[in-house]
Amino acid sequence: MAGLELEWRATRELSVTSAWAFNNATFTAGELDGKRVPQVPKASGSIGMRALFGAFSGTASFRYLGAQYDDDRNDFELRDGALVDARAGWRPARRLELFAAIENAFDEEIDTGRTPIRTVGSPRLWRAGVTVRY
Repeated sequence: MAGLELEWRATRELSVTSAWAFNNATFTAGELDGKRVPQVPKASGSIGMRALFGAFSGTASFRYLGAQYDDDRNDFELRDGALVDARAGWRPARRLELFAAIENAFDEEIDTGRTPIRTVGSPRLWRAGVTVRY
């Protein structure tokens, strides 16, 4: 396995992050010799951005999940997919934040299971709330 994680702080208020994992996990003995280990994609990663401007904050991220198998015999492939998430917040007071967020912004169907019935992850999800810090 190899991984890479980077963070670039463009300014005090703006930073860009990225994290990637590359994996070639395979069985090395027995009847599964040479088969890929289930639920382990060859590549996965994310690229994100964080911004903080006074009382306002925001994040956005792109996540990629490579193709993988749902079973040890490699009969049921989970397709690769990508998600976009975002969050915005406003702090009108030191211990109070109002926020809104979206997950899976483009409502992508991401495979989460196929043994043998295909199941998918969460659809687009909106949420908003208040955070109170003590």
